[in-house]
Amino acid sequence: MPKAGAPVLVWFHGNAGNISAYWAGFRDYRAAGLIGSLPRMWGFQAAGAAPIVLGHPVEAPDTVATAIRIGNPASWAKATAARDESGGRIDAVTDDEILSAYRDLARLEGIFCEPASAASVAGVRKAVGDGRVDPEAIVVAVLVEGIPPLALLGCLPFWFAVPAIRWAVSRPQEPVPMPALAGNVIWNLATNALIAVGLGLAALMGW
Repeated sequence: MPKAGAPVLVWFHGNAGNISAYWAGFRDYRAAGLIGSLPRMWGFQAAGAAPIVLGHPVEAPDTVATAIRIGNPASWAKATAARDESGGRIDAVTDDEILSAYRDLARLEGIFCEPASAASVAGVRKAVGDGRVDPEAIVVAVLVEGIPPLALLGCLPFWFAVPAIRWAVSRPQEPVPMPALAGNVIWNLATNALIAVGLGLAALMGW
């Protein structure tokens, strides 16, 4: 069991596989002598999809954080074991708390994260407000990249670049004309710039 002032690793919960996998990894590292102590494992579910917090499956989970809209987590037992063994906690945060953290991460920190992962920061905020965070504790809230469908747009330049590279490699005796090469570089830069601006605006406006 970690000490009361041990570092805290905070996860957002859907199927709850991350908290259990990381806890297993930390225990293996300690057993191998690679680390000297263990962290406390915290997890936060959306209030409308919080079966672990409620203690029973939720038939119709409802939350704006679609990645954690899970009514019966696959790793339920492992997650509660990680919580209990580490002296951690699993709690719920509302959609309003999630969206507030989501917007503030973009507005104050310049971080564009997936709404579901903002639940980890929302949970830390809630715990601080409840006086449940040790003043000297190290708290790490896990975030992942922004909305996946928008993030996939970042691959578009590579979809255009790869065929061009294959064409060039298949014809070593015919160097790629400089205008064509320059055009491809400009296209990549312009596309990535537009995508970055679009993702930033999406995060700031809470899309």
